[in-house]
Amino acid sequence: MLKTSLKLRNSWKYIGDEKWEWNAFIDDGNTGELNEVDNVEYILHPTFRNPIRKIIDRRSKFELKTSGWGTFELKAFVYKKDGSKIKLTHEVKLEQNPEVGITPYATPNAYNRSNKSIDVQLIEKTIYIGIIQLAKDSLKDYLPQAEVDAQKISYAIKNDIQTWATQLAVGAITADDLKFLLRGNQEIVEMVALTQAGIKAIQLDQFKESVSNLIVNTLNTVI
Repeated sequence: MLKTSLKLRNSWKYIGDEKWEWNAFIDDGNTGELNEVDNVEYILHPTFRNPIRKIIDRRSKFELKTSGWGTFELKAFVYKKDGSKIKLTHEVKLEQNPEVGITPYATPNAYNRSNKSIDVQLIEKTIYIGIIQLAKDSLKDYLPQAEVDAQKISYAIKNDIQTWATQLAVGAITADDLKFLLRGNQEIVEMVALTQAGIKAIQLDQFKESVSNLIVNTLNTVI
C-alpha cells in the first residue's frame, strides 16, 4: 500500500427538512502531495444520480459538491500524475448541531498532543475589541450598531474558541476551514443591527470578511 498524506474529508450545511448540502474534498495537510494528483474519481452511494464522478480541479482540492440526507461510506480513487492510484474512504458526516461543520484532517488521538489551555474570556474580549476597531476604521457612521453585533458575535463563538484553537494547533483544521465554519455562524452571517441600520451590502460583506480574518488571526496567536 502506498504511503500518503492524502485524506478524504467533507463539510456540510444543514438546509432543513432533514437535508444537507455537503462537499467532499482531498486534503494533504499542507505536505504538497496534492500537487502530484491529476484527478479524483468519487464513488457515491448507488442511490445518487451519477454515482461515479470525476473531478479535475486541483485548486478546489478536487471538491465534489452535492446534497442529500443520509450518511454512507464515500470512496475516492486518487489518480496521480505518475500513473499510481490511491484508494481513500471516508464516512460522510452530516449533523444538525452544528448546522455547518467540517471533518478534521487529524485523527482524534492527535488532540492529545495539544494540552495547552487558553483564556477564553480574554480571547472573547480581544475579538470584541478588534471588531469595534474594525468598525472605527471602516464603518464610522455605524459604530453603535457595530458594537451590538460585536457583542453578539463574541458571545456566540465563546463556546467554540477552545475547540477551534486546539484543532488549529494539531492541524485538524486549517485557517480556511475555520473561515468556512465562521461563514455558518448566524451572528456573523446576519449582523442584524448593521443590516437594520441600512448599511450597503458591499460594505457589510467586506466587514464580515474582515471579522472572519480577525477571529482566525486572533486564534492563531494563541496556539
